[in-house]
This record gives sequence, structure tokens and C-alpha cells, in this order.
Amino acid sequence: MRTEDLLPHAFLTRFFRNALARRDAPAGLQVWRAGWSLAMQCNRCVGKAADRIGLEVERLEPTEEESSVLESYGVLTWSVSQRSPGGYEDELVRDLDGAESADEDGGSSEAAKVTFGPRYRYGLLRLTEREKSREATESDEIWLWAFELGHNANDQYCIATRRRETVERLVVEAETLHIEHERSRPGLIVLGDQTEYRSVTERVSWEHVFLPSDLRADIARTVNEFFEARELYLRHGLTHRRGILLAGPPGNGKTTILKAIGTTTGVPVIVAAGLRSDFRGSVIQRAFDRASALAPAILCFEDLDALVDDGPELSRFLNLLDGLEVLEGILVIATTNRPDRIDPAIAKRPSRFDRVFAIPTPTEETRRGYLEHLLESAGPTDAPKTIARQTEGFSMAFLKELIVQARLSAIRRGDENVTDADLEEALECTSEHMRLASRDLEDRGKFGFET
Repeated sequence: MRTEDLLPHAFLTRFFRNALARRDAPAGLQVWRAGWSLAMQCNRCVGKAADRIGLEVERLEPTEEESSVLESYGVLTWSVSQRSPGGYEDELVRDLDGAESADEDGGSSEAAKVTFGPRYRYGLLRLTEREKSREATESDEIWLWAFELGHNANDQYCIATRRRETVERLVVEAETLHIEHERSRPGLIVLGDQTEYRSVTERVSWEHVFLPSDLRADIARTVNEFFEARELYLRHGLTHRRGILLAGPPGNGKTTILKAIGTTTGVPVIVAAGLRSDFRGSVIQRAFDRASALAPAILCFEDLDALVDDGPELSRFLNLLDGLEVLEGILVIATTNRPDRIDPAIAKRPSRFDRVFAIPTPTEETRRGYLEHLLESAGPTDAPKTIARQTEGFSMAFLKELIVQARLSAIRRGDENVTDADLEEALECTSEHMRLASRDLEDRGKFGFET
């Protein structure tokens, strides 16, 4: 449910004015209501911005009357930092109001970092000038009120002050600081239905992307050259943007490619995925806005065929992708399991997705390399070669499932090693699973793309 449905605009303004009156705020304050802004709801960036322009910040707790209307609640945040030979790092929860990760102080903690802290749906800051400027006849102050319904796009805030110029300086400073703050934080920025969160996933190097070597090298080169050649783009009079489409059957590593790109480029990665139809338009717009603000950046759309339908949604997406506003410094990457369902206006017009990479079902050689990686010497030495010959048509996902089943058999037996019998049983089970899953796919069309 939208914030506007719960608290109409008139109620928001009246509630804010009453809060000011209870605290004997000066008369004559102008009041503005503003929409969602990560910067203005980031305690760290608002505090630093206030300090830069000579304001002191005072946090004001809600009164009992206010709390009865806007219920307070507590927030528990935690993060886990794990290091392994593969460089795996996972952070379970990131608080968007500026909480720092467990390892940002340069350390590497193996234990969970847990923080309990009060958080209110209602929050009020009073910002006052440290020194009154000579030009001002009276000192200025800013009252900033925020209402929060979790971390979603409908959070709102109200501002009251005598001089609009002071507010403008605060907002500009906070937005500038927050861009750098966001760029310095690890993890993917994931946008969903009314939500946004940080996700730090498995770190993947290109050597752990199992594709034909020439295809893997071509994808990596295309991505790296884009971010390394900004000045050359400008000298040639080209807009510094590109579009890449990864097309292929499910389970063959498109998401792994995205992880490798995010791991190796060192730029912000914004991902829009799994959106309901009634929220797609606004979230796609926000995804482009976020990428533009954080550029150079990567903007990802997973399952593009399901994300952008015909009609107004398609028109909006095309305008954002290749419209009047230039996407400077943005690499747009989309994935699809069904390229035949993508509108030709997206996939086949130059300058939108100028490179299409067909991600194939793995060859025997690729399967063998992937099985060696999955087994990591835990099974018979000839197992990867033998299993690779027997798994024609298997996707990467089914190969992984095969090894998971074999390892589970070893676990049930209390053994650290996988035997030939474990692998044979897992192969039989996974083959049957694959046969049953394919029944619904028999009538699917063939791919229409080539590299």
C-alpha cells in the first residue's frame, strides 16, 4: 500500500505543522513536502551536509501523542563477513540509512556483527546555524521531518524554514555526498516492488565463468573496454553507453556472468528484477535514474522478456534506453531465456543492445571443466571426464544439482569423499528430473540470435 493511501498529503502537512507548534518553532516558517530521497533519509549524509554548510543537528524524539499516531519500532541489523579461498563474501542485511558493513574499517570479522537501535516511523531533526551570517537579519533554522514505511520508494519528508536558499544548499550537499557514499559501499543495488536493498553476493572471477573460452573472453573484453575507453568515446564523438543482451536457455550461467561483471569492474551495479506489472514502470524509471546518478555504472535487467511488455511500458523503456536523455557512462545489460518474446524494437535496433551474446548449453569440454570445479578433488579423478560424456544436453544448473545430490549421498554415509556409486545414483536421479522438467518445454521456439 502506498504511503499516500495511508497518510494523505493534507494530513502529512498538518501533522508536521502541529509537531512544530508543540516545540515552539518560530512563526513564519514555510513548509514543503518532498518525495522519496535516499540522500535526505541517510543520517550520515544529512549530518555531513549540515556540517559543511555550518548547521548543527539536533535529533528530537516524538511526543507520546505523536507516537500514538505513528508507532515506533526497533531495528535489528546484522552483517556476516566470511572469507574463503575463493574470496566469498556475503552480507546479509544492509540498512539504507547509512549503517556501515562489518569490514569497512579495514578488518575482516568472522563473527556476526549485530546492532540494536531505535528507529521511528516518525523522525524530526532541527538544524540551526552555528553562526548567523551578516546578511541575515535573523538566524535561520531547518526542521526536517521524515515518515518511513520500511525501505521503499514512497517514504516522504517535510521541510520547514524561513529561507529556501538554506534548504537548497543542504539538499545539494546531501545528494552529492550520498552519491560518493553509495559508490563506496559494496554490493548490488537491487530494486523490486516498492523495495530497495543491498545484496553482496558471491565474488566470481572470469575463470569461474564456464563458457567456450572465446565467448567468455569476448564478453569480458567488451565490458572492460567500455569502462577503460571513456576518453576515446568522447574523442570519437560517441555517447559513452552500450547495451549487452545475454540470451540463452535457463541455467547456463547468465547470472554468473553478471556476478563476474559486478566483481571485476568495480563500479556500482543496479539490478531490476522480479517486478509485478503494476510497479514495473516506476521501478524501471527509478533504475535508470539511480544508474545515471551513480555513473559510471552497470544497469541490469534480468528476464527482460518478462519485464517489459507491449504498450506504454515498452514505449517508456525505449525512451529511457535511447531517448532524449543521454545515458552517459552506463552499461546496460539484460538477460533473457526467451529472446523470441522480446520486441524487435528492443533487441534488433542498433544503439539499444548493440551486442547480443548467445549463451549456449555447455559442450562436453565445458561440462568437464565445470565438474572439476564443483568436485574439487572430492571424487574419483576420472569422474569429471566420465560424467561429462554422459551428460549431453545438461545445463549448468543440472550439472550442479547432480554434484549436490552426490555430495548429499556422501554426507548421509558420513564420508567426506564422493564415490562412483554416489555419482551414478545422482546421474540417474538428475536425468529423470531433467526429463520430467523438459515435458513443458517441448513446444518452445528456437533462439533467434547469433553472436
